[in-house]
Amino acid sequence: HTRLVSDWSSDVCSSDLIDIEKSTNGDDADSPTGPYLPVGSTANFTYTVTNGGNVPLASVVVSDDNGTPGDTSDDFNPSFTGGDTNGDGFLDTDETWTYEASTTVTAGQYTNIATASGLDANDTGAMATSKHRNTQKDTNSINDNG
Repeated sequence: HTRLVSDWSSDVCSSDLIDIEKSTNGDDADSPTGPYLPVGSTANFTYTVTNGGNVPLASVVVSDDNGTPGDTSDDFNPSFTGGDTNGDGFLDTDETWTYEASTTVTAGQYTNIATASGLDANDTGAMATSKHRNTQKDTNSINDNG
């Protein structure tokens, strides 16, 4: 979304767009059927966060609802693994930040929602949500659809 930002000399139109994409074992899986993984194996999740706006974002937080959108008690924050190329702590418009998490594959339907949020220089927020449906087709597979 776009906001009007004022400084001492002029009005500047700033855009603070944040985007999150999640992949499972390297497969973006935005459409069926997604990757099939054996029950008991490890599902490795990679969260890729970019800033499509024109101002850096601070206080970037990535969270995953762990497949239980109505229960925040099991939500988790994936680990930051890199991308802050200049080490300033801001998600710049030319950076891609990555986060990772993993879980053991279990049988049954699984849908999770990953969210990224951050603050622009005026402490106004930007937020993005990525919904991925992981459907266990049988006792030998997992399906990650987004």
